[in-house]
Amino acid sequence: RVTVDSIEDVRITDITFTDTITGGSNGVTSFQNLVLKDGSTQVAGPVSMSLGGSSPGKIVFSGQPAIIPKNGSKYLYVYGDVATYSSGGAVSGSKHVFGISATSDITAFGKDSNTVAIKYGVPSSGNTFSVYRTNLTLSAGALGSTNGRTRVSVDDLANLTFSANSSYQAKLNTVKLTFSGNAGKAGTSAFSVDLIDVNTNSSLGSAS
Repeated sequence: RVTVDSIEDVRITDITFTDTITGGSNGVTSFQNLVLKDGSTQVAGPVSMSLGGSSPGKIVFSGQPAIIPKNGSKYLYVYGDVATYSSGGAVSGSKHVFGISATSDITAFGKDSNTVAIKYGVPSSGNTFSVYRTNLTLSAGALGSTNGRTRVSVDDLANLTFSANSSYQAKLNTVKLTFSGNAGKAGTSAFSVDLIDVNTNSSLGSAS
């Protein structure tokens, strides 16, 4: 959000965003096809992210002015694509913080006077977000009664459905199940729980 408090509109000619990267690939860009939009209108780009020897990445938009009305404000939006996995730039689990790191990263002038506009409120940055090659979602449904259920020697309790994002498969390593209610606590003997693949009827794991 850019706010102007002045006697004239302000024209932004150049703006540089910084991507502070944790866990990325040194010297390989994490994003591509970056554009700057004024609302739904594209005002600059697409451009590529530039890197020195490592992070942070720099995204430079120039030559296409954004006009901020006097005594008003405007939202500017950065859009882009995560780099392809094969490029080495899309490191799964990498963390990114986009922001403007210094007052020198914005060039702005009075629209009519062409006087350099003073910038306050920078540096500033957004929230941390992570990039993953895939993600896992879980849905579950109970089998049988969920009220007044008694403990028996063998029981099928629920169907758990794990789904991987279409971008890539996921490997399931650990599942922690929590039981509540009297049926689970009744009796003095421990009980074992099996996680069974319903497609093959094979056990994926067992625990007491």
